[in-house]
Amino acid sequence: MYRAYNARPIPQPRQHQQKKKVWLLYVVPAIVIIGIYAAICLLRPLIATKTTILPPVISGQVNVHIPWPTVGQAAFGADGYGLLATHNEQKPAPTASVTKVITALSVLEKMPLKKGDSGPMITLTDKDVAIYNKYVAKDGAVVPVTAGEKISEYQALQAMMLPSANNIADTTAI
Repeated sequence: MYRAYNARPIPQPRQHQQKKKVWLLYVVPAIVIIGIYAAICLLRPLIATKTTILPPVISGQVNVHIPWPTVGQAAFGADGYGLLATHNEQKPAPTASVTKVITALSVLEKMPLKKGDSGPMITLTDKDVAIYNKYVAKDGAVVPVTAGEKISEYQALQAMMLPSANNIADTTAI
């Protein structure tokens, strides 16, 4: 349509003006309030809290009925309850078998064996005989050795794992 140069602007329908008022009166203040609330939540210091974990309370004496070993010592406990029952005199015991497994893994890491391979030969010396005698005196698990005897890495690992020979574990590690 043609419009005159100095003509007044065409009035907009009332509906459009009402939408502008709604936007200005409700939506903008809501966005401002939400922004202020988010800033307060993000910037305020956190409340210091202290957490205390308490183990469960056991009422009365706990009776443990499990089959105990006939030889040696044993104990039974549970996390949060502690030691619940023991069998025989409790005295520290060495973790020799675990140590031998770690020794065997360390040896295999340094000198890996292929299937069917027996590995390098180890010549036993007087020092190895002294190690044997030391463990015999302590009543430890041993495999008899003699100076000049030759055993393979595979045989040494067998002696460490099967009869749990302390002396061979030391010899192999050295």
